[in-house]
Amino acid sequence: MRSIKKIPFFIVILSSFNFAQTEFPEAGSVKLGALYEISTVFFNKDDAGEKKLETGIYPISIYLSGRINISRNFSLEFRPGILFGDEIYSGVEYGLFLRYRFYKSNIYLISGVNWHNNYGNAENVYSYKKISDEIFSLINFALGYSLKNGFCITLSYYYPIQEYEVYYRKFPGEIEADILTLRNIIKVGFEYTF
Repeated sequence: MRSIKKIPFFIVILSSFNFAQTEFPEAGSVKLGALYEISTVFFNKDDAGEKKLETGIYPISIYLSGRINISRNFSLEFRPGILFGDEIYSGVEYGLFLRYRFYKSNIYLISGVNWHNNYGNAENVYSYKKISDEIFSLINFALGYSLKNGFCITLSYYYPIQEYEVYYRKFPGEIEADILTLRNIIKVGFEYTF
């Protein structure tokens, strides 16, 4: 009779241990992953004093993702990678993010800062330069959903910390240049965690 009373106690202990291991990682654990994103970049174009919206769709952005779980719900994430774009917007990126996973849920929020080192093709047909800082700093807010087997999908919004302008010449030798101002970026991401 005495051993029968212990069985429910052991079932509760074992099920809570299993839940903690699968649902919420322990603090201090490290996860590595790969992230693929499709980006839509929005620019304002100064056209004779009138601002027009220009968009660029960049289908290839690849990142490595390193995450340190600082608690069951919070993790700190570092994400270096590269955005393959065109002559206007492409380059190396790296970011620092805080990820919050809702209790007993597959939904999470991400917020942080992403730095983009914009490259150009100044020696070829196009030439452009940046007026402001060498590296673009962008604030990030994202909503994500964890699928099974380490796969996640995210929807991210990036907003520049300050105004970043790019001079853009359509043809070689052209004197006048279009001025594009980075407005914001929306990305859809697919992540796999090892």
